[in-house]
Amino acid sequence: VRTRPLPAASTDCESLAKLPPEVDVRMVMLNVYDLTHSCLVGAFNQAALVLMHGGIFHVTVEVWQREYSFGFCEWGTGVASMKPRRDTTHTYRGSVELGQTKLSAKECHMVVARLAFGEQWQGK
Repeated sequence: VRTRPLPAASTDCESLAKLPPEVDVRMVMLNVYDLTHSCLVGAFNQAALVLMHGGIFHVTVEVWQREYSFGFCEWGTGVASMKPRRDTTHTYRGSVELGQTKLSAKECHMVVARLAFGEQWQGK
């Protein structure tokens, strides 16, 4: 598994979201965010990564130029989809390559939809 370094949190989401031309859209990425925009959480995570290899994070899965996340919501499934590395409720920190999918973009979307609308995976 290849990882991209998890640098100090940045608020410059536009520069972080630009994909280099060699990125394969079939690559499944685990995108890592600080749980909040709080400077204290960012500082804690920076220290915790060094000392404990951990921290307070939110993660998403990126494939076929879409990012999928799951979280609490008052209504609905809790599954959200957006452009990669642009989650406005968290601070992007870095990404980990998980490997390439053999599924088409449509098949990936169908898998996520099936999980999202299943009874077990509601965001409540």
